[in-house]
Amino acid sequence: MVIKHFIFINDSTGELDWIAPYLSSLCQKENEIEIYLNLPRFSRSKIQVIFSDYFSQKNIRLISMTPVTLILSKLEFAVERIFSKIIKNRTWNLRLNKHLSSLIARLIWQKVRYDYDFTYLDYNLKNKAFYQRVRQKNKSAKVVIFPHSTAIMTNNAKTPKPEVNKIQCDIFLENTHLNNAFSIYSEKIKVVGSPTLDMFRDLGDSKLHNRVLFLTRRFEDTFSMKEQETLETFQKLIKMCEQAGYSIDIKHHPRDLTVYKWRAMYGNANISEAAVDISNLTHEYCAVFSVYSSAPVLFAARAIPTFDFTCYDLENLDSKPYHYMVDYNTVVHELIDLGIIQRLTFEGVSDRLLVKSNVRKLGIEQKKSVDKLFKQNAIENIRNVIDVH
Repeated sequence: MVIKHFIFINDSTGELDWIAPYLSSLCQKENEIEIYLNLPRFSRSKIQVIFSDYFSQKNIRLISMTPVTLILSKLEFAVERIFSKIIKNRTWNLRLNKHLSSLIARLIWQKVRYDYDFTYLDYNLKNKAFYQRVRQKNKSAKVVIFPHSTAIMTNNAKTPKPEVNKIQCDIFLENTHLNNAFSIYSEKIKVVGSPTLDMFRDLGDSKLHNRVLFLTRRFEDTFSMKEQETLETFQKLIKMCEQAGYSIDIKHHPRDLTVYKWRAMYGNANISEAAVDISNLTHEYCAVFSVYSSAPVLFAARAIPTFDFTCYDLENLDSKPYHYMVDYNTVVHELIDLGIIQRLTFEGVSDRLLVKSNVRKLGIEQKKSVDKLFKQNAIENIRNVIDVH
């Protein structure tokens, strides 16, 4: 019997990074896989390129959008962004987005299959119009929720718990046992680890060559990021690495429309901007410097020391969902608290930072923290969970 899978990728290639290794591992004779790449920021031709970059197997097929579906997808995305800018109340935002997607779903007449065994959606739980259209035709299919990154979704007791959508769910895959952000799905949660993380583990520990990586993202109030101070620290780190003779790679966040702010800090440094997805950043880095993100977890798994150089805003910190204060004027998030990323302050930036004997010890300790929290053999773990259903 052939098992049929439908995977809905909403708005981030991070969702693909997490689930693609599992999908690619499924036997062609036993599984048929159809993927819908919503990705409203991209054209149809770009979506095809992205699909080709991730998959070459014959049993994995891209569902092509009709021109009307493409227009409706971009309309849905644009209106949601307007809602988010003018309506700050999360409860009302969730309700409005739900009604919007339900309305647009009625306008989608693109034919869909009606014999899927499983439908997959990432744990942002955005019940988008095309996904609803598929669910309407596949009401008996099991619903699998999966992470959109190798993150730890704990929402510490010191931070408020954001409201999440409640949708049909049969299996809720998670990276770690620290997942109380989704407590309403607790009976469905299965901790499996991260396929992407296992790929990095398989590369082995980094040799700590004279090469560093910077990870950036757009500045968001939700993450308590102070823009100017963070940019200044970034500039200081760039100069320090250049003077120390390190090659410098920079990976900008794919959804950041203000990359020019970071580029203005390069100065005369010889910078290489990485165009590939993060899962393909396999160089032997000596260190990874990042603003607030879960991406450094992947590199810490290779014993590459990781540093968070974000300058954090203390104002209204009590209302933020991911950050909290541990002592006077020291803001952290859980990846710092758990020993996976080291907090780096402006004052802590100096030439001594990249002494290899020091960072090697730090990288090994961070790797131990990752291995303690994230299960290994994620693909096998996922298969075991799916097979039961």
